[in-house]
Amino acid sequence: MSNRYKLFIKRGAFAGAIIAAVIIGGVNLLGGKPSVASASGERDCEATSVMWCGALSVNELINKYNTGDVAPHHYDDIPAIYASFGITAADVNGLQQHMAVGQVRADGTVWMNGVQIGEGAMTAGRAHTTHSVAIPGTGAFKRPPSDSFARPTTTIDAFIGLDANGQPAWAILQSCGNPIIWNRPHTSLRKEVQDPTTGQFVKDATFTNGATATYRLTAGNSGTGDDGHVKVADTLPAQQTYVAGSTRIDGNPAPDGLTTGGLPLLTFPAGAAHTITFQARISVPATQCGATNMVNTAIITSDHNPGQQDTATTHVTITCVKVKAVCTSLSVSNGTIQAGQTVLVTANVQLQNTTVTNFVFSVDGQVVQTSNSGSYTFTGAQEGTHTISVIVKFADGTQSGEGICVAPITVTPQPPAPCTIPGKESLPANSPDCVLPKTGAGTAGMVGVFVGTSAVAGFGYAQVAAHRRRGEM
Repeated sequence: MSNRYKLFIKRGAFAGAIIAAVIIGGVNLLGGKPSVASASGERDCEATSVMWCGALSVNELINKYNTGDVAPHHYDDIPAIYASFGITAADVNGLQQHMAVGQVRADGTVWMNGVQIGEGAMTAGRAHTTHSVAIPGTGAFKRPPSDSFARPTTTIDAFIGLDANGQPAWAILQSCGNPIIWNRPHTSLRKEVQDPTTGQFVKDATFTNGATATYRLTAGNSGTGDDGHVKVADTLPAQQTYVAGSTRIDGNPAPDGLTTGGLPLLTFPAGAAHTITFQARISVPATQCGATNMVNTAIITSDHNPGQQDTATTHVTITCVKVKAVCTSLSVSNGTIQAGQTVLVTANVQLQNTTVTNFVFSVDGQVVQTSNSGSYTFTGAQEGTHTISVIVKFADGTQSGEGICVAPITVTPQPPAPCTIPGKESLPANSPDCVLPKTGAGTAGMVGVFVGTSAVAGFGYAQVAAHRRRGEM
């Protein structure tokens, strides 16, 4: 065999060994150290992967998570491994609607859109390493990426799961299906109000109108990472007013501004917690009868929390007294009068929990009297039927919708003067029968009769006087 042919065989054997290694072990960039792939689109098909050959699409990831992959690489413990990282079945199955694409680096940092969003990351694998800790009930171990990645510069593509606020919360490495979590702050807020009866802080309480309510806001960071630019703000309901100078942070006086723009808390390290209290005065309009529910809303924002709200509710019940002023009728002493006569008109009013300041009387729509008297004297100056009305007004000057009464009065003409002729007094003076009787003698005859009668009377008087003088009578 020639040397050239022997060289060809050696080269072919070497190339075949490389191909076989790739086929058997998948892409391995750690130089013999179990790892995941480092390049986009590559798969890690080896025993250390949580999910054999990973998942390069969300649908593939969901399918392998729910089925455990297929033989001979079937893993029933994938959900349990993910759960130890706080990743639930709902998170995985809803990833399509709450996902972004990012990268995880060997130094434990997590990136998205070129911006670091986390540090101190932890992952999992099916091989024990120096810093690994067994995950109970599974065949996997929790460990830092530096124990798995090929080099300090290795970067792995990942599906980034978003929480309810749209913030990055966890990740799944695409090439191997290994879960990722990192130091992440969890800044939250709770809003409560102090019950005036028990003194306990609760989510809702009942107050009397005009009372002062004490509110408590509890802000905390229960996560594993620091948060920054934390601010708390409070929005009072319309029926409440902030009591100036009442804000306290952890019992210490704090500037006003919580209800007018917010109160900054600045840095918020992991495990930090602050208590904010303040007071508000309740003032529900007295006319707002019945129950009034007032919702007080607080919000916390930070670098890692775009805005989480919480509420506390206060209740005030106002028992309103029914106020009523009813004009039941107008009493008219005489509904029909003669021109020039007067008649007394009186308003009959039924009052309930109020007093009346005045009565406004009108005749034919024209106001004729405004006073605190419920009576009005009407004078029949013009013949015809007239409409008398009265409006009743409350003590505060407002008009009662039930306070209007109306009554008609008829004015008739005055009768003519009576006849002055004796015996005819029952007749009006303008009656044709109010005249002297006719004798037929005419004016001259009547004069003669009067004269004759007078002469006879005079003669008789003279005779009587003469007899008296002679003593004959």
